[in-house]
Amino acid sequence: MGPGPIFIPLPGSPGSPDPGRMTLTFATLKSILVRAYGVRNYQISGPAWLDTEHYDIVATVWPDATKEQANQMPQNLLAERFKVTLHHETRDFPLYELQVAKNGPKLKESVESAEPKDAASQNDAPPGPMKLAPPTLDKDGFPQLLPGRPGLAMIIVNGRIRLTAVDEPVSELANMLNGQLGRRVVDKTGLAGKYDFNLDFSPIGGLMGTALPPGAQPGAAAAGADARIDVPPDLVVAVQEKLGLKLEPKKGPLDFVVIDHAEKSPTEN
Repeated sequence: MGPGPIFIPLPGSPGSPDPGRMTLTFATLKSILVRAYGVRNYQISGPAWLDTEHYDIVATVWPDATKEQANQMPQNLLAERFKVTLHHETRDFPLYELQVAKNGPKLKESVESAEPKDAASQNDAPPGPMKLAPPTLDKDGFPQLLPGRPGLAMIIVNGRIRLTAVDEPVSELANMLNGQLGRRVVDKTGLAGKYDFNLDFSPIGGLMGTALPPGAQPGAAAAGADARIDVPPDLVVAVQEKLGLKLEPKKGPLDFVVIDHAEKSPTEN
């Protein structure tokens, strides 16, 4: 998952739904390593079973643990229960540089707006369970993010993937691309603003467990009954066509977590 990745809070960490308990269900050891060391999947080097063996783990988190202490707990768990020993290596690894394309960026800079209407109405509402209105859908069936509320969301509808950003920097786009392309993405655009954009792309290679309609090709229309549906291009092409940015293949140093030893069967508490 490159440097500075952003994750959903680890169960048991400050900001998670249950900060006093770390609960992992059907987790692979690699997924725990990724969370514990703040790296991507491809930065873990070890035996194949790290991806195939699954575990259910429940652990109590120290009271009033800081974020740093909570992040240390999975590392302690790996060492104590799975007898994990590891070291770090710097390796030359393929990466992408995110650059401004020849004809310049096509990004729309965000404009500061008033507080979203739903937030104002909720502030005036009487005490009680909060009721969220269903999201507004656009003509393609995709939910629309609220204007003026920063966010980055990736949504799949009918086999199409859309990345929607509101008031987000290019660095967040690079971080998302990092996870989707399985390769470190370095922001070299020099763009310092915050932007609103939609990016539609096709799920090449079963990306996120989806697939193109039968007979469909990226950037073309699907065959047969789906001929009226335009299939968006793959992610690399979409970034250049829709955002005016390009992903330039390069190589560079990357930190790897190398597993020297790990036990398949964890010790009991």
